[in-house]
Formats: sequence, C-alpha cells, structure tokens
Amino acid sequence: MNFEVVLREKYLENPCAFQSTALWKAIKMTSGFEKEIKVNNSKVVNLIIENESMLHTYWFSSEYSMYPKIKDYYEMMILHDNFMDNIKEMPIALGIAECDEDIMEGSLEWIQVLPQYRGYGIGVALVNFLLLILKEKSKFVTVSGKIDNKTNPQRMYRKCGFQGNDIWHILRRKL
Repeated sequence: MNFEVVLREKYLENPCAFQSTALWKAIKMTSGFEKEIKVNNSKVVNLIIENESMLHTYWFSSEYSMYPKIKDYYEMMILHDNFMDNIKEMPIALGIAECDEDIMEGSLEWIQVLPQYRGYGIGVALVNFLLLILKEKSKFVTVSGKIDNKTNPQRMYRKCGFQGNDIWHILRRKL
C-alpha cells in the first residue's frame, strides 16, 4: 500500500475529523518523516507520520463511536483579497483562501477584520467572497481556529454555512 494514497483516501472520508490541517500541508510538512500503515484483516487501522522530534499525525479507526476517525507536494493556489476603506485608503480586512486542486479541497485562513470595523458583516462578506472564488475549484472547504477566541469566528463561519463540531487539542511544552 502506498502511504500517500491511503492517507488521501482516509482524509477524504471526513477531512475535519481526520486531522486539523489541510491535506496538502500535512504532505508538504512531513516529507522525510517516517510513515507507517497498520493493517488488520485487510483493513487500515492506523496511519502514523512522525520524525525524531514530533508525532505529526496519528490516525486510528475504532469501532467505538466515542473516538473520532482520526506523493508529492500538491499544487495549490493562494488567493488573497483585502477589503479597503476608500476614504482612509487603508485595508480593513484580509482573507486567505488556499486550494489543493488535486483533491479539490479549499481552506480559509487568516480571516481578519480590524477591530473598529467588526460587527458590520465585513467578515461574512469576505468569507462568502472567498467561497465564491473557491466554488469552481473545491468540493469542500475547511476552516480552523481557537475554540475560546474572544471574537467568536465560529459564529461568522456558521453564518456562511459551515457545519461540524470537530475539536482538536494542540498541546505544547516549553523546553
């Protein structure tokens, strides 16, 4: 079995439950890492990507519903757009949309609106604008963010039609 092919298949079954980052990022960031596929009765049960200093992805399949189902660099296109205050001649919002055209996955990152311009629907307009651009290139689009973010981006994404409740815990340790 080819690791990247299996990784891609498992990711496409449920992208947000599989891992917290877009597939192309996982592939790009883990070139040179050790990769392992564990199989039981001809069924893939584990995918592991790691190197000496970190475990990047550890996906496992479980029959218990309490557990989520957790090649080369893919071409991507990065779309930038910023909204301007024409009177002050300054950008007031920025959004970045990325697309992995190989699996037709879009991802939105860095949706930012200056504090004094929040609450006017600019973030929603920006997200919808980027989704419109991604529509022809993507079958699905993912977003990520901090669960306790005081600006509550989840509310904005839900207004734009995003669904799901997958939560990832990122643990850090100072050395």
